[in-house]
Amino acid sequence: MTEIFNYLPFDKDYLILGMAILLIVLFIVSIVQMILTIKMRKRYKKFMKGKDGVSLEGSFLKAYDEIKALKHEDEENKESIKLINKHLYHSYQRTGIVKYNAFQGMGGKSSFALALLTQGKNGIVINSIHGREMSSVYIKEIRKGECDTALSPEETEALDIALGTKKE
Repeated sequence: MTEIFNYLPFDKDYLILGMAILLIVLFIVSIVQMILTIKMRKRYKKFMKGKDGVSLEGSFLKAYDEIKALKHEDEENKESIKLINKHLYHSYQRTGIVKYNAFQGMGGKSSFALALLTQGKNGIVINSIHGREMSSVYIKEIRKGECDTALSPEETEALDIALGTKKE
């Protein structure tokens, strides 16, 4: 055995030192692997606690069925939301109201102009004029924020409030 060491181009002490370092590194790696294995075994035991193969499979199937049901419910909800958005687009969302005194000498602001608009800026302006002897209600159609007929100053103000171009 000593004859082999005589043919090495370096001192045998370096070889022994290198082998000792390699042995220490391998020892550290094996300790780390043992710790990781123990941790994994604990997690596995916790996962499998009280379960056998049949009940575990049942748990997975139950979870799969629940996910399938949730996906189906999600699709139904998406369809409902689309329908709601479609109806919401055509509902009155923008409003503006101006109360005013149509006739001098009457107490209080008993007349009003009310603008009701959809998201697409379509809708109506209702003008209710209240006097001592009579009351009148007028309605004008609004298309894309514009009216084909002339608007009174109060109706214009109510429309501007509904369009957001004027604050109340």
